[in-house]
Amino acid sequence: MNLRIGFGFDSHEFDFKKPCFLGGIEIPEEPGFKAHSDGDLILHALCDALLSAAQEPDLGTLFPDTLEVNKNRSSEEFLKEALSRVSKKGLKLLSVDITLVGDRPKIMPYRELIVKNLKELLKTEFVGLKGKTSEGLCIKGMACFAVVLLNGS
Repeated sequence: MNLRIGFGFDSHEFDFKKPCFLGGIEIPEEPGFKAHSDGDLILHALCDALLSAAQEPDLGTLFPDTLEVNKNRSSEEFLKEALSRVSKKGLKLLSVDITLVGDRPKIMPYRELIVKNLKELLKTEFVGLKGKTSEGLCIKGMACFAVVLLNGS
């Protein structure tokens, strides 16, 4: 077995003029995030975890916020590129674990929907998702940590 672990992190400040996307799902009546793209924290952290495990450039290198083509871009496009790079290296995604940290939005009402969508996007059955309150420390935004386990031949 050729196991590889990748770690990803992302954080964004709230933007009350943008829709909120987490794990490819729009969360209604919650503020989005200040970002050049759609600001999906989960998908950004996952991309960096996948790219790290595959020894590929990070998300900011592949999709710089200095390029207009990336403005308001769906993070699912970033994820597809990260998964393509993983696949081209002969690696298979085995497991994903995600922790969101913030006081809003509350994740529990959307957890099943987000996990279902992530399983479809990632083509894996092993997706963990937890939401943790920051006890008031993340009043201006939210953070996300992601860990992936890959296997290659």
